[in-house]
Amino acid sequence: MTALPAPEPLAPAVRGRWRLLPGSPTSSQTARALVSAALAGWEVADLEAAALLVASELVTNAVVHTGCRTIGLSLRLDHRVLRIGVRDSSPAVPVLLPLTDSLTGGRGLAVVAASSVAWGMQPMPFGKLVWAELARPAPPRPPTASPVIHLRPARVRPTGQIRAAS
Repeated sequence: MTALPAPEPLAPAVRGRWRLLPGSPTSSQTARALVSAALAGWEVADLEAAALLVASELVTNAVVHTGCRTIGLSLRLDHRVLRIGVRDSSPAVPVLLPLTDSLTGGRGLAVVAASSVAWGMQPMPFGKLVWAELARPAPPRPPTASPVIHLRPARVRPTGQIRAAS
């Protein structure tokens, strides 16, 4: 009797991190380091580039546009969806500006919208949460088997015609 190998342990379905950051320009760099470390620990390298960009933009928006002394960064990985959230104490609603050639700033939410599958703002007690979701690509499907064609041997008749055997 052959022993079967032990199954690999399943990864937790939902993983998350939360961190308070100062409302300062250096917080974007700290947020990028936190996102990078979390994704490396969760073995989610395929989302790293987009996640670093989105986290940096959300944190920068909170720092620049709210004047809050602290902000919260949250990361939540649920199967193939990573949700990045930034919470601040300002009730001001973020505004997605139309992109124009003369616009020298204010592109942060446009970058977030273009880099994510969904984003939004949720009012919270004492402020708001601005979030964006990134989706991992679906795992490749195993190749499907080609359809099997069953052929019956042919029977040759003296007339030279070929007919399938019944």
